[in-house]
Amino acid sequence: MRNQNNQILSEVTERLAPPPSPTEESAGERSSHTGHQRDIPSLEPMPAPMHQLAQEFLATPPQPRITSPQLRRNFPVITFLETAEEKVVISSRFKGIAIDFDGTIMKFNFTEGMRQAAFALAMDSIAMEATGQPLPRQERIRIHREAIDHPEKKMSAIIAEHLSPIIGHRLTEKQVMSRWKQYCETLLLTSPERYGRPPRTAINRGIIPLLEGAQRLGKTAGVCTAGDHDFVMPLIRAGHLDHFFDYDKCVFTSLHPEIHTKPHADPYLLIARKMGITPSELLVLEDSATGALAGLRAGAQVILQPSGDREKTLLKLAQAIQHHHATWIRERPNAIIVLTEGAGFTQLVHEDA
Repeated sequence: MRNQNNQILSEVTERLAPPPSPTEESAGERSSHTGHQRDIPSLEPMPAPMHQLAQEFLATPPQPRITSPQLRRNFPVITFLETAEEKVVISSRFKGIAIDFDGTIMKFNFTEGMRQAAFALAMDSIAMEATGQPLPRQERIRIHREAIDHPEKKMSAIIAEHLSPIIGHRLTEKQVMSRWKQYCETLLLTSPERYGRPPRTAINRGIIPLLEGAQRLGKTAGVCTAGDHDFVMPLIRAGHLDHFFDYDKCVFTSLHPEIHTKPHADPYLLIARKMGITPSELLVLEDSATGALAGLRAGAQVILQPSGDREKTLLKLAQAIQHHHATWIRERPNAIIVLTEGAGFTQLVHEDA
């Protein structure tokens, strides 16, 4: 069985390896910051968050009733940088930086590849222990299809539900997660070049210089994510990013069942409280409409670099604002700054740079 597991590990690792791309520390990354510079405006604390911003609404595919020109014209809350040479100067009044993990700190195709590889290995190992055979391909496809069709359901719960009749006894979600965490560790330890020491291509451009600047200026940096703590922290350590973050100033919503997750304001309100600052002193880095809304509702300054379908992300963001008639948000100029596509987070520079 060990040989079978090793073969599966090798196949999954090869299939899900991130594609090659330019190195993180390109010449442009470390060059002097030139070009247009735009100060993030001084923001006053926003009113209390809107009461109900339904998860169901955010999960609904946006309808094409708002175009990009309309976004720019009708939503002054959203500011677009036009060229990669433009820079956003981070004012010294921002005392803390809260950064989402998946798609923001590390590229989504890398983290999701690891996550799904570990689930695939967990499913096969559980099936082999009970039946002597890996999980049938069609069953694996059905599991992934259900996960896509029902994003509100946890992958571990879907796996437990599908595998229970196959293995002949009830499989719990906790047992699936235990096996999944085991294979996350296996991937980190047995594939050092691809996972144990994530290449610079796995860390989004601009993140390391931003964190170095924050550390130099004595600003607090924290991770704010819905990702599993036991998945995120090993990746942060493996990427040699852990010295940038104070663990006590991070928020993993999976460890805080008492709060609502994004797009509610709770995660960013909590991280601001942990940092000992007001939300208006917090700079939020996000890659999704859901995360941007959470930061916006908390009263923070939001920097958005969409990691997926850029147009869909921006439309979803604008529709949520429009849907809830949030005049106080629409009239907040520059509350969300959208970085230039393809620039990563290289357009952010600290005030002293």
